Amino acid sequence: MTHPRLTGTQSSVLFVLMARAEEVRNPDLSRFGPELKKPDREKLVSAGLIEVGREGRAMTVGLTDAGWAWCAEELGQDPPERATPQLKALYTVLAGVGRHLTSTDRRIYEVFAADHSSPGVPSVVASGPATSVTDRIREAYHRRAAHPASWVSLTDLRADLDDVSRSDFDDAVRTLERESGVGVIPQEDQGRLTPVDRDSAVLIGTQRCHLLSIAAR
Repeated sequence: MTHPRLTGTQSSVLFVLMARAEEVRNPDLSRFGPELKKPDREKLVSAGLIEVGREGRAMTVGLTDAGWAWCAEELGQDPPERATPQLKALYTVLAGVGRHLTSTDRRIYEVFAADHSSPGVPSVVASGPATSVTDRIREAYHRRAAHPASWVSLTDLRADLDDVSRSDFDDAVRTLERESGVGVIPQEDQGRLTPVDRDSAVLIGTQRCHLLSIAAR
């Protein structure tokens, strides 16, 4: 998936939703940042970066997993064209956040989401269905791995668990990655990646990762 470049307003709205780490009533967005008007909302929905819901009669908006991934990648980008001085300052601050995430090996939602169960926030705590998905990924890994700790493509593991939703699979991989003896890394030779490989990546911190390794216990 390509990283879309957005307008200053669209970028600001995504950063507001990232910082709030929850669904926000559309009428309330202007309290935290720019108003989200229909053309910008439709652009973000069509790009798969936000999802729209309802709270009573009010529309709500929240980040999708792709929206969280966009925010993570944007931390190292230049501000949009014709950005205001205020938006340039925000990008400068967020670049510092990105450096902190990289140096501490933390994830963007660990910084901004006090409650990982908030709507639209990828969960990093295994519970319910995510636990069984984690076990299934382990089983699929050991079927495919040539030996313990060898690298297996996340593309192949997604194919093995094709009945599992993307968000549940991603959550389970993130849960595994926090365990001792488990590694999740990007493909070093990016030229080897197919479009399917790129789409199958799981965002870990600010990196899109393609390979999983689980050591023997």
